[in-house]
Amino acid sequence: MKMQSSALWLSLVAVAASITVAFTQQGKEVETQEKADEENLLPDYPRVNLATWYEVDPGWPKKPADFQWEAVPGVAVDANDHVYVFTRSNPPVQVYDRDGVFLRAWGDDDIGTAHHLKIDHEGFVWVADIGLHVVRKFTPEGKLLMTLGTPGEWGEDEIHLKMPTDMAVAPNGEVFVSDGYGNSRVVHFDRKGNFVKAWGHLGTGPK
Repeated sequence: MKMQSSALWLSLVAVAASITVAFTQQGKEVETQEKADEENLLPDYPRVNLATWYEVDPGWPKKPADFQWEAVPGVAVDANDHVYVFTRSNPPVQVYDRDGVFLRAWGDDDIGTAHHLKIDHEGFVWVADIGLHVVRKFTPEGKLLMTLGTPGEWGEDEIHLKMPTDMAVAPNGEVFVSDGYGNSRVVHFDRKGNFVKAWGHLGTGPK
């Protein structure tokens, strides 16, 4: 009888120990889960990829056989979905429709080294030319309307630019030129191309 009591006692101790271990393990799991929940405070929304996907069309554009593309520093699309490609080859401005069909090209005699091209709200085409140190305004067909800067001459005054890189045309027609690689300034012209003011210059570097 004493043996049986001892065996029963040992069994009860073992069961109690097992229960203690189980509760301890369960407590650790609950604590770990609570900690993870506290660290992950963001709602568990479905993940959605909002990136735009593009697919290369090797047949676009249908470029004329004798046209070559070197560097292409500028591309713009007008209100008619005509695509203007600005290249450092001849002809520098090439125009295609949305399907890649060639429409026209121009600029051989008016552009030195292409850098950037934009189309303003009236549909005029603006180009920044770092080779001739000018910014120029054209009709969509390539007729030259305005030149900012002095072609072939660089400087840092009211009538010269030095390697201008870009331009912005305001709704009222005023033009702001980033001038640029050479002068590190912004030059403001009125809608007729008259100089208004300039600001900015090369810095001295960190000290």
